[in-house]
Amino acid sequence: MSQLADRHIELNAVLRGNTVGALTRIWRALPDHRDASLETWLQSVPALIAAARRQQITITSTYLSRALDRPVDGADADAIMAGYRNGTPLETVYKRPFEVVWRSVGAGTPYPAAAEQGLARATQTAAADVQMAMRDTLTSVGQAEDSIWGYQRVADGGACEFCLLLDGAQFKTDDPMPIHNFCGCGVEPVVYTRGRANRNNLAKFNSSLQKTPKGVDVNTHGELGPVIGNPDHAFTA
Repeated sequence: MSQLADRHIELNAVLRGNTVGALTRIWRALPDHRDASLETWLQSVPALIAAARRQQITITSTYLSRALDRPVDGADADAIMAGYRNGTPLETVYKRPFEVVWRSVGAGTPYPAAAEQGLARATQTAAADVQMAMRDTLTSVGQAEDSIWGYQRVADGGACEFCLLLDGAQFKTDDPMPIHNFCGCGVEPVVYTRGRANRNNLAKFNSSLQKTPKGVDVNTHGELGPVIGNPDHAFTA
């Protein structure tokens, strides 16, 4: 792994951690998780997540610019942000942690435990949203840049067993990178300066694409896109 890719992974981890930390402080400052507190939550959290996603777009597009040693096309933040979760509003997504609390309490779970379940849902969602902003940027820039033919997955230092199986796998720019809850993996761009018209380079790239290895599944989620999973577990789309 290059030092540049390693630094990109580190910056992504810091951003995810800061975002999750800020969200956690907002959650714990709420007096309860009733309707009035939901209104307070939705006054600040969607803006927090949107800002983090924009920062991730900047971090990733800057990384790709440095990898190519020039400014890259396809890094328009507004266009990338518009593709969030297949059109699902942020307010809808971040109401769900409250709904977790309500369902849990309704099922007989003590309120403190139900509140922690809601927080877990919120932090998982926030971390995924930041990581997806990276993935969306990779796709947008890769599709706009003739010299980027795809990406090679780079497992982060705390990668799960499934990401370790996928470490080094190559994927095309129009195939979004599979992720999972709290995924911290990065990529290195596969760059051919001679352009897509060079069939020898295209054949070389296609021949090096790795199929999903045994022991891990990649499924498609309606909002999240490609997600990594355990092949022994049922997948809910």
